[in-house]
Amino acid sequence: RAFNVGMAAFFENEPSGKAVSVTRSGERTRLRRRPHHHEGEVDYIYEALETRKPYKHMEPFFVEFMPMETADMVFTSHEGEEFLFLLEGKLEFRSGERVEVLHPGDSIYFESEHSHSFRSLDRSSSKAVVVVWAGK
Repeated sequence: RAFNVGMAAFFENEPSGKAVSVTRSGERTRLRRRPHHHEGEVDYIYEALETRKPYKHMEPFFVEFMPMETADMVFTSHEGEEFLFLLEGKLEFRSGERVEVLHPGDSIYFESEHSHSFRSLDRSSSKAVVVVWAGK
């Protein structure tokens, strides 16, 4: 945010000012954390679904959420809003005010200033498409 560019700007070869950007499945960038997370803070695996458009308002990701105990969940908050669409698994969302269990096909939209965390309730990872709007 300090540079007024999306996270994808740090992974692209050449900036593109085009109105349409296509990212092929083999071109996605895999990340262990997002910039507002510290190393080892969360156990999510991110794949940036768009890496070419430098000045976008939304950051789309494919995210894998690992199974863990409630006590091991790390809560985070940051400016903006998030949308999550669960593709696979059983996922728990927690905030200070509520707990929601999501199943494939369910979605959740929330203000990310509220402290929140996720965990897979299955023995394997839960997989989702997540879109983050960082706000201004």
